[in-house]
Amino acid sequence: MSFAVEISLAKARKEDSKIRIQNKEELIHALKDKKMFTEILKQGAEAPEVNEYIRTYLAKKSRLYSRLFY
Repeated sequence: MSFAVEISLAKARKEDSKIRIQNKEELIHALKDKKMFTEILKQGAEAPEVNEYIRTYLAKKSRLYSRLFY
């Protein structure tokens, strides 16, 4: 799981990201905001570096987060 989060956050730093983190304050906000964090995980799951197992895991977690916090 930590690898998936790392890839997701790395993708969020790239200029072509849908959800972009540009500085430390935005990173802190992303980690505290459940909706934004879920979207970053979804975005990371689209990265080619993330294998099918991690994509499935992220999809399950995203659905779980959505049910718990919304």
